[in-house]
Amino acid sequence: MVATIARFTLRQARHSRLLVLAGLLLVFAFVLTGLAGAVALTEHAAVQAVLLAASLRAGAVGLIALFAVSACLREQDDRTLDLVLALDAPRSHYVLGKLAAFALIAVALAAACALPLLLWSPPLAVAGWAVSLACEAWLIAALGLLLAFTFRQPVTALAALAAFYLLARGLDALLLLARDPVFVHEGAFRAFVESGIALIAWVMPGLHRFTDAGWLGTAGFDPVLLWPVLGQTLVYGALLAAAAAFDLYRREF
Repeated sequence: MVATIARFTLRQARHSRLLVLAGLLLVFAFVLTGLAGAVALTEHAAVQAVLLAASLRAGAVGLIALFAVSACLREQDDRTLDLVLALDAPRSHYVLGKLAAFALIAVALAAACALPLLLWSPPLAVAGWAVSLACEAWLIAALGLLLAFTFRQPVTALAALAAFYLLARGLDALLLLARDPVFVHEGAFRAFVESGIALIAWVMPGLHRFTDAGWLGTAGFDPVLLWPVLGQTLVYGALLAAAAAFDLYRREF
């Protein structure tokens, strides 16, 4: 059952022209990087690698988020999900099949995005960046699956997903601003804001540690940096899968 749902989801990705969109993303990012690198005064290779990595990361995450939410909502709207759940199999198999397909799609997107980076960065750094991008994209797809069950509206689900992603990516900067503000007086409100942001940062995944474009530039890459990425992927992936399965079990379609 899990394998069947995974194959069906992969077929959806093929029919939705996800590979074509990924190809267009690569071309657009390549052209943008070439223009930016042409005006760089120094470190042309490092500048091009960092800009290309940042644009590819944003594009890959956006593509898999759109696909995950739209595919799940389409199955709910055309009653395909009702047929799947009517089968003699646990509903958790549907979630596991979806997550398995999303993992394969995330790996394929990460590999495709990593190939052009080999022109400017060492293979080890590119491989680590690709692994981190696959983990980040898979977490976003898993969250998209949960939000599709929760809201059942594409605009609401995508808006919530975008807000979550931007907050998770910017938590480190927000916490830094709260601890060392510029034009803010000391007081109880500052302590309250700092404690609130610290609590949110403790609960949410630290996506600012994922897929750092600096690994491909002058900052360099250390394989040890992947350990927190893999650990958070396992923990939050399991939590999102459990939440999606729980939401699926409690709903009547």
